[in-house]
Amino acid sequence: CSEDHTIKVWNIETMKEEKTLYGHTSSVYDLSLSRDSKFLYSCSADHSMRVWHVDMGRVERIIEGHKNEVVGVRVSPDQKTIFSISKDHTVRKWVNEIFEEEIILENHSDLVNRAVVDFSNKYLISCSMDETVKIWDFEKNTELRTLRGHKGPVNCFFFNDTATTEIYT
Repeated sequence: CSEDHTIKVWNIETMKEEKTLYGHTSSVYDLSLSRDSKFLYSCSADHSMRVWHVDMGRVERIIEGHKNEVVGVRVSPDQKTIFSISKDHTVRKWVNEIFEEEIILENHSDLVNRAVVDFSNKYLISCSMDETVKIWDFEKNTELRTLRGHKGPVNCFFFNDTATTEIYT
């Protein structure tokens, strides 16, 4: 993804570009691929997400709702939910396939840098420029805990898919 508003598909065996996906009207920030590799999800400074049919190279759906640049997009491990993060300080959950907004999680007070659903689909974890990590109940859409301790923005985190009891920030 690029600031030239495009997404390029490359073949690493031939080292050649296979296709260019056009559709966003501003910088493209993040990509996520469905487990079956049929759909690619992108997000952009144009405040939108796009769902691409990978083989056809076309936009299947434009998803809008954020009030600022969308900087991250992910698909839950069970592929039923898409979630996005934005400079509007929110994490939004979308029902996959119908792309209706399910819930807005908006307890961060600054830009959300990353959000990921754990492999059990039990927790959504987000981190922010507000110096916090938040743990959400993924099904109930409620905040369970705010982790504080950093003296600056939390840019990323990691958790092991075999041991979700530890988060590294």
